[in-house]
Amino acid sequence: MTTNPNPTAANVAADRMVLIARISLICPFLVVLLALIAGRIEPPSRTIAELAGGLLAVIGLLCGIAALTRGRRSAGTTVAVQGGIGFLISLVFVGIVLNDYLRARQQAQSDPGPGTPRTEGVFPAAQRLAEALARFVARTTELDQRLAAAAKPLGESPVLKVAEVKSTADLDARRKLVEAFLEASQALNQHLAQAQPFIESQLSNGGMPAAEASEIAAQFLKNLEPQISTSLQIREIENLYSQTLIETLDLLSRQRDGWVASPEGDPRFADDALARQYSGLLQRLNELETRDLELKRKLSNPG
Repeated sequence: MTTNPNPTAANVAADRMVLIARISLICPFLVVLLALIAGRIEPPSRTIAELAGGLLAVIGLLCGIAALTRGRRSAGTTVAVQGGIGFLISLVFVGIVLNDYLRARQQAQSDPGPGTPRTEGVFPAAQRLAEALARFVARTTELDQRLAAAAKPLGESPVLKVAEVKSTADLDARRKLVEAFLEASQALNQHLAQAQPFIESQLSNGGMPAAEASEIAAQFLKNLEPQISTSLQIREIENLYSQTLIETLDLLSRQRDGWVASPEGDPRFADDALARQYSGLLQRLNELETRDLELKRKLSNPG
């Protein structure tokens, strides 16, 4: 089979959006790295590191905006969601950089005496929050990649097309693929549902008092509440979809002798009651899929 060596304009635009979305996710990690370096070096190197961190936060913010607003049209919903995550995290870091700058400026204007302890380039609370957020994003990205890997084989071969099914073993193999996706989805769901305790624990492990860690985590997640709530709804819908798909495969397996594959690859039941039961499961799957797409559009277009 021959392929066209010249990429289309649509493919080039999609690849560009994927790159921009990845930059929006990488920039916050680089900001954390520079924050750690800035807290351990002397001026003028510290000032350069702080300026570089601020520049990276702004770059991540701009790339996140681009991927969020344009990524869905050219590269799909996943890229837009990645851009949204990068935008929100970069926005937080821009706030941290501005806050540190204003506090440092206020301290400089107070003209402390020579005996006053030197202020670090990055304030401890801001540094701990940046580190906690980086770990949260890293874990979220890891679980999201696991989910995407589990979803790939399901998208490549429709689970309920039975033309190539020779025995119940073929149906059992498909069931295992759905179970893998369900487990990955549930793991991501649990992680998102435990976002506040996760960030609190990361802040506390960094030496922050428990009450302060709880307050900071709650305030940060308040800004992300709509996105996290919608993501949890998506996970719930996809978990129900997976469970319904498993139920449908179990029906096909139990009644293997009661159906044959149609020319289109769909099961055709001899018993009317089984046909109605199967049709009801398909209807439920279609309803869940419609709701899933609605929630993903809402997530990629929060406005």
